[in-house]
Amino acid sequence: MSSITEKLDALLAAFKAKGIDPSNNLRPGLSDAELDAWSSSRGIVLPNDVRELYRWRNGSVETFAEPQQVFVFRDNGFLSLDDYEQAFSNIDAFLKVLASYGVTPPISSQSVIPIAELEGNYYVVATTSVAGIDYPNPVLCVGEDLAVHFYSLDSMLDTCLQWVLDPTYSAENQELDNEIDAWEQHNPGVFDIDI
Repeated sequence: MSSITEKLDALLAAFKAKGIDPSNNLRPGLSDAELDAWSSSRGIVLPNDVRELYRWRNGSVETFAEPQQVFVFRDNGFLSLDDYEQAFSNIDAFLKVLASYGVTPPISSQSVIPIAELEGNYYVVATTSVAGIDYPNPVLCVGEDLAVHFYSLDSMLDTCLQWVLDPTYSAENQELDNEIDAWEQHNPGVFDIDI
């Protein structure tokens, strides 16, 4: 078992230990054949970490269910690849707004995979290199702004696991005093990157 799968299992166990059980709200994982068909129909190459994420589970049935039933990355609900078209449309619209202000985004909607969402803000994994970032598949936040949030899916899972293991974390309290410390521990200097 690889580290992504192990970390996802550990995160699910940590949620359950806090009385948060999203198990019934998670879709079954996809096979390699299903992932190949999905990616080839869209002309997108899925990074290995993203393939592993969706082999584990294909996102949530409902990303806005009761807090005790949602698998989240920070506070963003885990998206199914079935939700890609809507997410793609929203991300594309946001990037067009940036372009209308003369800002050239370092990504295109075709170069990211949306993996989580909260109120129109998406966590996306870049499928191609991003100018100014020395990490091959960073996790960006796209929506109200465009920013690097994690250096990789792996570092995102480390950060999320540390948050959920915090003694003060609960379904009702996801705002932790040491949130930034954990973020910086697993993604040093991430908030200094200007894209």
